[in-house]
Amino acid sequence: MGSKPLAGAYILGGGLLALGIARSLGRHGVAVTIFKDGEEDIAFSSRYVRGIALGPKCDSQATVGRIIDEARKEKRRPVLFTAGDSNLLTACQNEYRLREHFCFVLPPLTAAETVIGKERFQAFAADHAAPVPRGWHPVSAAELHNLLDDMRFPLVLKPVRSSDWHKSSIVSMQGHTKMFRVDGPDQLLAEWTRIAGLCGPPLIQEYVRGNDDAHFSYVSYRDRTGRELTNFCVQKLRLNPIHGGFATFARVVRAPSMEDIGSRALDQLKYKGAASVCFKRDSVSGEPHIFEINGRIPLCHGAGRLVGIDLSWLMYRDALGLPQEPAQAQHSDGHWLALSYDIWAMRDYRRTGELGIADWLRSLLKVRQIVELDPRDPGPFGYFLWSLVRAGFTALQRRLRSN
Repeated sequence: MGSKPLAGAYILGGGLLALGIARSLGRHGVAVTIFKDGEEDIAFSSRYVRGIALGPKCDSQATVGRIIDEARKEKRRPVLFTAGDSNLLTACQNEYRLREHFCFVLPPLTAAETVIGKERFQAFAADHAAPVPRGWHPVSAAELHNLLDDMRFPLVLKPVRSSDWHKSSIVSMQGHTKMFRVDGPDQLLAEWTRIAGLCGPPLIQEYVRGNDDAHFSYVSYRDRTGRELTNFCVQKLRLNPIHGGFATFARVVRAPSMEDIGSRALDQLKYKGAASVCFKRDSVSGEPHIFEINGRIPLCHGAGRLVGIDLSWLMYRDALGLPQEPAQAQHSDGHWLALSYDIWAMRDYRRTGELGIADWLRSLLKVRQIVELDPRDPGPFGYFLWSLVRAGFTALQRRLRSN
């Protein structure tokens, strides 16, 4: 008699994050379905993935209805994963509706809203004495003027929700960025006014000194009782966007002080599921500061495989209620790379004089895992190469038109 077929996995959201989850599960024989806005996505090119494109006008309720309709066709309840803050929030807001059709471990809605909304997170940090840079959220120019005497420059401006700056209207005005640094009152007032006019008043936060390799993430997974099943700490060596984005080149390290602080913050949130507590270590004081918590599995979760932790597989098994023992990270000198993002990061570091092409190429010799590249699943790497060709052709057309 054959073994019982594995439950499928549904991923809400796409990109390299969804691709990493899908490959991890696909290697174990799990059938993966990805739901994503738009017809194209690198994850759709994976041999492990059935891609379903959601319509451009598919709001959160329509999305939930669509994935439930697909789940009803399955013989077993699929395991639900989320890729991206907005998808996590959608799942948490509709937990009771989804519970009948899916297996999952999600954080409480209040915890998800706290880590996704930076203003709420700032208040949480103040209430629990968490080491977070001081922040302000003035809603008018007059209020901002009254706060100037209390501010110490440099400062950074950040969206209240990261998704606020992902809208095409915002990207066309200021590019793909997660924060703006300002070095004085006049620059602060000008940038605050500009951003407020585009998408509402931004959050203002003290700047933590240090280069991009001072960024770290404490990655943790907690089961439905809140018990931590695994954790590891990632040092982010390059970022995209540079000086304040997500990791494109990273390694797993031991960082006991950040592990303690990160664990305590998740305890205080009563967090369940996957999360990454993001730090920057001040280059002068050496103190780590939390600048955000991502309330879902992070892009750099694949680095865990270098130290013996297959986070997606652990999450899948735990969601199904299978016995799990805590997993400890092993030692590894290998580095993790998201090549398609790191190329653009290298371009921007080169423009600022922080990284040359030769140094970038030498750093690639340390890489033991590339998100896009897997000989057993060549489709995504082919998609990446074709995307480079298209981007180069588009840039050439723009240059010819400008001449």
